[in-house]
Amino acid sequence: MNEQKEDSEFDKLFENVMNARSLIVKDSEGKRNRAEKVDCPVCSAGKLEYYVAFNGHIHATCTTEHCLNWLE
Repeated sequence: MNEQKEDSEFDKLFENVMNARSLIVKDSEGKRNRAEKVDCPVCSAGKLEYYVAFNGHIHATCTTEHCLNWLE
């Protein structure tokens, strides 16, 4: 894989995570120690299951295989 393609894929992944993170921050209303599910803004087919930890870090996974999954 060439470097330009890798950069493009990373940029798209980063954009998807940031968009999903914004949705989670809005949905959680700033509350911590909260676990919820929202419609995934990336694939629209799955649910984005998230947890906002006591320190504000977000853990999120889409129920659709190979979609979003990250931990802060």
